Amino acid sequence: MYRIILTILAAGIILGAGYYQGKLVNRWGESQEMTKGMSRIAQLPETIGDWSSQSMELNAKQLQIAEVNSYLSRVYTNKKNGEKVSVLLIGGRPGPIAVHSPDVCYQGAGYKMGTRLLQAIPGVHEGRPPEFWVAKFTKEPVPAPLHIMWAWSAGGLFIAPDSPRLVFYREPFLYKLYIIREAKSLDAPLVDETMQQFLKEFYPALEKTLHGQSEKSDKQ
Repeated sequence: MYRIILTILAAGIILGAGYYQGKLVNRWGESQEMTKGMSRIAQLPETIGDWSSQSMELNAKQLQIAEVNSYLSRVYTNKKNGEKVSVLLIGGRPGPIAVHSPDVCYQGAGYKMGTRLLQAIPGVHEGRPPEFWVAKFTKEPVPAPLHIMWAWSAGGLFIAPDSPRLVFYREPFLYKLYIIREAKSLDAPLVDETMQQFLKEFYPALEKTLHGQSEKSDKQ
């Protein structure tokens, strides 16, 4: 199930971002920031606290078309209780990476997106908490909805602006993070206890990997 979830999301990102191919090619060249950003994604630990992961590979040709320079696609499983959380982290030039939200790809797969909410995630960062767009995706006759979180970072805190292309267009490298969980019921909170526990372990490890240390500023 989680492999299908990530495949739908990845295919939608690739198709949506491909529209912008060529517009920003070689705008910055292979800068030092680009090289560092690409290498850091792959360094995210496969095991974080009680969570171990299984990686998925995406189509290399489609990633090239979409100008996704580096990516990580994993399903993290809690070793104590078996709960699962899917993670897709992509990186590249801000033009392609800033566009396309999961409503496009999941609606194309028959899902209906509920109200998109902006939610800060306290307790995972020493200063200002990261912010994510969060939404519920339902599909008939699938009984369990999907809860999807997404946000961007250009080298600091992950945030969820209304217009990421405008916010990040000057940056040399941009990360985009999706966190996906199959909810237990239709009325389950968008960020349930399992998701909160995962983020408390995952987000500091993500921040340390991408930024080299725990960020204490609100750099965007």
